[in-house]
Amino acid sequence: MLLFAALQGFVVKPEAQDPLQVEGVPISKDLYRYFLTEALRTNTVKNTQGRPKNEKALRAAINARAVRYVAVSSELFNMGKYLQQRYKQEVAERSAYLWRIFGGYYTKIGVSKQTLTAALTAERAETQLFLQLFDTGGAREVPEAQISAYFYGNTVAYNGIRVFFSKTLDDGSEEPLSASEKEDLRKVLNEIAGKVNDGADFFTTAQEYGEELRYASPFNAVVKKGSADYSDKAFEQIRALDPQKVSVLEFDGFFLLASGLNMRTAESEYYLVYRESCLHELKDAEFETIMDKLCQSYHPAENVKAAEAIWDGWAWTTESTSPQTSTTREVTT
Repeated sequence: MLLFAALQGFVVKPEAQDPLQVEGVPISKDLYRYFLTEALRTNTVKNTQGRPKNEKALRAAINARAVRYVAVSSELFNMGKYLQQRYKQEVAERSAYLWRIFGGYYTKIGVSKQTLTAALTAERAETQLFLQLFDTGGAREVPEAQISAYFYGNTVAYNGIRVFFSKTLDDGSEEPLSASEKEDLRKVLNEIAGKVNDGADFFTTAQEYGEELRYASPFNAVVKKGSADYSDKAFEQIRALDPQKVSVLEFDGFFLLASGLNMRTAESEYYLVYRESCLHELKDAEFETIMDKLCQSYHPAENVKAAEAIWDGWAWTTESTSPQTSTTREVTT
């Protein structure tokens, strides 16, 4: 318990009214309520009387969150690691923001700002644990070449403008372009591309055709393979764009007027920005397997009387949803 308290940065004292303990580490009423709201976001729980349909499943979801909360922090402590300063700063900024926007909600359900901060701290501790395992120097380090290959194999970039097959009417509504209007637009875009390829500045030329381009300007965009707006075929078409030439591509619902971008020449703007997310995409499944095994060694012990007091006092008809505060993967039971 004291090891866990030291890691979290505040003193934890077990009390009779604590509704839950995990291997002797108390889960306060405030934190239990927070886990309850998080569990309610992903569980259909109310019946006609307002109480949960399946209280057993909901309690299991709460317990799973509590177990993970303790297990992650304890594992980091056992590694001799403490929460990095960058994560502490992120937590401070996010908790301040959430409290400013949702403080009234949390106060209403009995969750203090300190508890919200502790919960967000635990989420960042999980991020750090992931990196301690899989990042450079980690016990299961992923080779840099593998991360790089994944990024460049699944990410492309362009500098350009998307022009949709629609027009804005006087009343502000949108109307699809007719076949002839679409062809007229294609001719205009090819005209722009021709001028730029003959040496005109892309940005300046786009401004000259402001009305046709709906006053959009070229910008650098990153596209991930499998994204909703681009099929795999479209993804490869963007990959094939010439960085030295502006082209017009047609996709489902819009034209793309663009040139390619060589992300390898600007590693700090592209690869390094997305590197950590690529590492997660590569290893999240393995991390979940590790977490499942780790959490099996931590056992929750419910204080039935204290837990029931929270459940009996919960306004199920008005407090069964919560703001989306979590930035980690959902906990399954």
